[in-house]
Amino acid sequence: MLVFLCEAFAIELVDELPEADAKRAGEQLAAYLKSVEKSENLDDGDKKAIVDYGRQLAAMEIGKALPQVSALLELKGATRIELSKKLKGLVDKLIETNYRTVLKLDWRLSPIKVAVFPLKKNEDNIVTLARKVRASLAAHWRTVYDDTGAIGKLYRRQDEIGTPYCVTVDFESLKENTVTVRHRDTMAQERVAIHDLVPFFSRKFSHPAHCREA
Repeated sequence: MLVFLCEAFAIELVDELPEADAKRAGEQLAAYLKSVEKSENLDDGDKKAIVDYGRQLAAMEIGKALPQVSALLELKGATRIELSKKLKGLVDKLIETNYRTVLKLDWRLSPIKVAVFPLKKNEDNIVTLARKVRASLAAHWRTVYDDTGAIGKLYRRQDEIGTPYCVTVDFESLKENTVTVRHRDTMAQERVAIHDLVPFFSRKFSHPAHCREA
């Protein structure tokens, strides 16, 4: 089971890493590795492990390497190098801004099947409609309502726990009676009529495939 969850877990680049940030991250990783090589406070075995892994990361495209820097800094002795704090701070900031953590579970294993959000939580009409949408879906599947953050943050929160689909109610919903349905694995979005949501999800949840096939 643990192996399955590890395979389903991923940290993915969502927004293109700005060139300046990518360059800065690469330079800091190189500086850190140089400090490791010069350090007299590390055992030869620990130093070799850090340098070997670090060189593997340095040879990769920086966008793919960043999520693995945390593993580098968890190696024995890695945090004894002063530059590790600076490197960790930069990498953590870039990952929070440009990446998402996603658990790509089969929908049958996902604790929540659908999450519903209002685009604006201070717009009563949108909130009311979003709650109605949630109630209609909750009669069939485990569905949650959330308005405790910006849409991007709400999406990523659900990605982390493996929710296959998110539904956003916006101003267009009030006029056209449609909502945006976002797919977890592909992040693709499509407009679906509110009255079609139950049959729409019934089709999606009628087979064991991942929602990436939607």
